[in-house]
Amino acid sequence: IPQSAFSKILWSVFAGTVDTILDIVPGIVIATVILGESPFQAIGWLLLILSADFIFSAIGLFIEMVMPTSLNEAIKGAFSMTLKMTAVFPMLITMVILRFFHADGVAFGIMTLVNAGSGILFLLISSTLLHRGRA
Repeated sequence: IPQSAFSKILWSVFAGTVDTILDIVPGIVIATVILGESPFQAIGWLLLILSADFIFSAIGLFIEMVMPTSLNEAIKGAFSMTLKMTAVFPMLITMVILRFFHADGVAFGIMTLVNAGSGILFLLISSTLLHRGRA
């Protein structure tokens, strides 16, 4: 396929994100109706969940590229969870602080942008590794 390595990786990760959208949208719609929440709140949560899925997929791909295949799966899993929780911690802190000030929209926006930017960074690193043949 005559595309850049980054483009190939990005579209493959987006395929998983589309799968997440198809899984989660019905539940969010039902929960929004049952709880009587604002549709904007539901859209904010949807974007946050999708951006978290995107960064977690990018981190998973990065781990597969960096870690040798001969390495114990438990070590890979521990390293993967460490990176993923490092991504979750700032989301949690941001949500708690901005929720205290009733600024949910700002929190969703900031966290979505940070997750998307961090995910793209991991994908750029992974595409460089793929291009060099280290995968």
